[in-house]
Amino acid sequence: MPTQVQFRRGTSTQNDNFTGAAGELSVDTTNNTIRIHNGSTAGGFASARADLSNTSAITGSSTTTLTNKTINLSSNTLSGTIAQFNTALSDGDFATLADGTITASNATLSGTITANTGAIGGWDITSTAITKSSVELNSSINFIRLGTAINLLTGSGIFLSGSGETLIGSASGHRISFIGGNLTLSASNAILKGNTVEISGSNFHLLNGSISASNATLSGTITANAGRIGGFGITQDAITGSGFFLSGSATGDGFFISASNFNVKANGQVTGSNVLFTGGKIGGFTLSSDAISGTGFLLSGSAIGNDCIIS
Repeated sequence: MPTQVQFRRGTSTQNDNFTGAAGELSVDTTNNTIRIHNGSTAGGFASARADLSNTSAITGSSTTTLTNKTINLSSNTLSGTIAQFNTALSDGDFATLADGTITASNATLSGTITANTGAIGGWDITSTAITKSSVELNSSINFIRLGTAINLLTGSGIFLSGSGETLIGSASGHRISFIGGNLTLSASNAILKGNTVEISGSNFHLLNGSISASNATLSGTITANAGRIGGFGITQDAITGSGFFLSGSATGDGFFISASNFNVKANGQVTGSNVLFTGGKIGGFTLSSDAISGTGFLLSGSAIGNDCIIS
């Protein structure tokens, strides 16, 4: 009959309280494992099963080689760097390849993640930026750009610097730009709309349609139905002053120009209590500074002595 060898055996609790001799083996009947003792450590050291189902971690400075083995990580930990695992790990939704490639269908990564190359979400990764075609988010120089705009002064698109300077549009054409404290708005047609619109500068101010300026040149059609210009009051159809009226809508006998001593009607009639004419024609007669004359007729206003008053 063959010889039967039996080692000390007991439950996990009994083994934990047992200190075996150096090299002695004991059987853990709770976990179905072997304990190896060193003569001083209570409970000894549990050996791993072939399927590693009773281990919580694989540690150590030496190399552990597993060939054609399956590691169940449902309640265990695999620690180390990717370079130390010269193999592939996979459970269908997650895989690491021997070259360091990791694929996952639904992964949550926490802590510090560093990537100097590769792609994420269709974006290319470099050591200082995330880029895609003509879009770039740069962490080194601190800017965001879209289109062909490579800086604030070159190209077209959008360029936003970390200092707040901005280019929207073409650097050499229509654009909105804020560079060096200067705002530039250039467009073939510009529309500013809102309940309150205000533009303010050192010599110019616009608020809700009211404009004030210390030195302004206005061209084109200018329409004003109220206000003042050059000291004159403006109404819907006239310019007025103290004792003066200039109408823009007079017709017939309506006064075109009206003042205290001088009036001109829309039909051309002129009246005045103290009028000085020094040239022109009146009633077919020529008017000069000192005479009224016609063909064969002269009425002098400056004759003296033997000079003819009427000739």
